[in-house]
Amino acid sequence: MAEQTQKQKTRKCSNPDCKKQVAENSKYFPFCSDRCRTMDLAKWRDESYMISRTIEEDDLEEDV
Repeated sequence: MAEQTQKQKTRKCSNPDCKKQVAENSKYFPFCSDRCRTMDLAKWRDESYMISRTIEEDDLEEDV
């Protein structure tokens, strides 16, 4: 019987400066590494990223 291999689901790293693909079962998902995760957090801390408008009731997800 032939052995079946499962395709690993990947997507682009959540750090906009990174172009790497990251597996969904990765330790750092949705980032590719601890370094990318830390760089993204630093951008939020330094206010390089910010929410552009007030969050409204319709923006909130239900059943989370």
